[in-house]
Amino acid sequence: MKRRIMNAFFLVLMLTVITLTVSCAGEPTPDDVGEDGAVLNYRIADKAEGIELMLSNDEFFAGMTQNDLDFRMQESGAQMDRYKEFAKEQVRDFQTSRKRLSMSI
Repeated sequence: MKRRIMNAFFLVLMLTVITLTVSCAGEPTPDDVGEDGAVLNYRIADKAEGIELMLSNDEFFAGMTQNDLDFRMQESGAQMDRYKEFAKEQVRDFQTSRKRLSMSI
């Protein structure tokens, strides 16, 4: 149970980062400009792009210790390649209704 909770937390965190990919294309609309004048252009990544973005975070993976891997995989001597495969399997496409909700925020 603890493993599922930690994995779910990690995936939600990673998907949040992935789905808020920043791009510099296009002119901002009034809805894109915050009270401080900052502009954040974003879009929702599809499953394939989400996997690519998640696995490209070398700094995150390089910072993981063996204890981190063992805890996340709930096994002694866990290997990074197996963890990355496991993480890839957890990435899902957003449902249309959730895309609409995310884009309306």
